[in-house]
Amino acid sequence: MSILKFAASLLPRIGRDRIEEDIGLLITELNTVTIPALKLAQDSLGKGLKSKEGQAIEKQYRAYSRNPEKGSMIDSIRVRIEASAKLLGVLQSHVEKGFEKDIFIAGLTLRKATALRLIEITSFASLYTLRLLNYLYIMEANTVGAEHYVTDNMSPGEIKRIKGHVYEFATALNAVGQPTDKAQKTLDTIPEVLVGPEFQSTVSAFGAGTTDPFVVATLSGFTYNPIYHIGLIVGEYQSTRAKQARELRSMLELRALYLVRQKTNNPDAGLDQEIAVVRGRIDRLSESLRKFEESME
Repeated sequence: MSILKFAASLLPRIGRDRIEEDIGLLITELNTVTIPALKLAQDSLGKGLKSKEGQAIEKQYRAYSRNPEKGSMIDSIRVRIEASAKLLGVLQSHVEKGFEKDIFIAGLTLRKATALRLIEITSFASLYTLRLLNYLYIMEANTVGAEHYVTDNMSPGEIKRIKGHVYEFATALNAVGQPTDKAQKTLDTIPEVLVGPEFQSTVSAFGAGTTDPFVVATLSGFTYNPIYHIGLIVGEYQSTRAKQARELRSMLELRALYLVRQKTNNPDAGLDQEIAVVRGRIDRLSESLRKFEESME
């Protein structure tokens, strides 16, 4: 999706308060759900993945990541997700100081459009991280003798979505996982030119390195946050998203415990049942979010 198509897909008018609230909720999600889940995964999954599926994902991630950090894939993701939380603080300040009370898309500048893209990309990266960790726990448990564990706990569609978006995920983290000072300076270099019919001339004049320094203008392949694109009950969508994130964190804690029990040959049928209950709640919330997202198509 080019920056022109992205701008064209936005609502004609977006209130600054909507953006500020979205950033605040996303910062909370990262700090209370996604980052703690990554810390747990660092302890639970150790320094190396044993499953061939997990190893394949890690190989892809490293191929698509710019200058990946030392250590495991999970170590690298945690560093970048923590950086993305700090970037949201930068964007929050940028929105408060640089955005009008109401943003009319007809007058949207490139810097403002990029800020909105970065917020949406961070949202995608946070949720994908949780789903990826769930996938990794399942695949690792399968390697230690959990019979039928994959087919019982993950649908073919879920597996396809995880495998199919590694590139987008790694590319997103390349953009939002930069050190805060660098991200701030990069954002400040983007010219305040209108995103309109003459935009291609602007790109030619300034160069892609100046107009798209985060390399996010053409990033596509996943659904963006519908609250910026369609008229809907924003509070309902945000509440559903927050509930799903909390349920995913609960699921990951149960998955970690399950993996420990499998490794120590100490299975617990009650734990299986608890996982099934939480998964049912996640599936229902995911279906609700899917309906919101389908409204964008």
